[in-house]
Amino acid sequence: MNYLYSFALSTVLMYLSMAIGIHFGLLDKPKGLLKPHEKPIPFTGGLGILLALVLTAFLFNAEIFSYLFPLSILWILGFVDDLKGLSPKLRLLTELVVGFGFSFFDGNPVITSLILAFVFAAIINAFNMVDGMDGLCGGLSLVTAIAFSFIPGLGFFRWIVPIIGAFLIFNIAPARMFLGDEGSYLLGGFFGIAFIKAFNSGFGLTAFGILWLPLLDLTLGFLRRALNGKSPFEGDRDHFYDKLKKLYIKNTRTIMVISMALASIYAFPSLLMPNWFLLAYLLLVSIIQTTVLKSLKIT
Repeated sequence: MNYLYSFALSTVLMYLSMAIGIHFGLLDKPKGLLKPHEKPIPFTGGLGILLALVLTAFLFNAEIFSYLFPLSILWILGFVDDLKGLSPKLRLLTELVVGFGFSFFDGNPVITSLILAFVFAAIINAFNMVDGMDGLCGGLSLVTAIAFSFIPGLGFFRWIVPIIGAFLIFNIAPARMFLGDEGSYLLGGFFGIAFIKAFNSGFGLTAFGILWLPLLDLTLGFLRRALNGKSPFEGDRDHFYDKLKKLYIKNTRTIMVISMALASIYAFPSLLMPNWFLLAYLLLVSIIQTTVLKSLKIT
């Protein structure tokens, strides 16, 4: 029943966040290929998620308080990036520092924390990359959160599920509110924390499989641009969801559902397979996806 209360309260906070965005002019305006929406949309979805996390921590699960400090730093980073734009180096450095700090204070030695900091940053950027279509990042986050909640010791992650569900009410096409960088950094950081917690519990490869769809998209994006003589850090419209739209499907809501199904094909089998078989499974499905969607070609 508490999850229903959390969903209802989160819905109210999402509405208030959308109203704040409209009132203060915190709007994502259409701009070229990478921002093809037709009218300005408030980018304050991340604010609603942060406020909902704080309220959920107070009312339902105090464990969330343990993660609010690093998540708040990432939200601030994204908010400033939404307003003014930040250099990629500063963003990456901040993500690395936050990831290293969380890992180190969670009990990992320095070298391990350095490695996990890069994984943490990769996860944040992967979720930022998939925030390119209405409902997509939220839908993938929903699948990811549900899968993480089945890992032993990580059951508290199910508390993000009603919060994401409330956000999706306002973000499913046609979107009335966007995540913004503040929201994608926040969700990416949340799942980066989940990865570190899973790694420390001996479920690192399982967590890797749960996160594999956005991480694969990030990896293929770098390879695609490099193979086609472009900067690996340059944005494009050839992510897996863009390929779905260009090659097979036009309806945005349908693409969201198919993307959630694709994420599930990676995430939920990862909970059940032994490590030696999981690696082969992820490789096989990745090759099929890359081939069918022509992911290494610019279309």
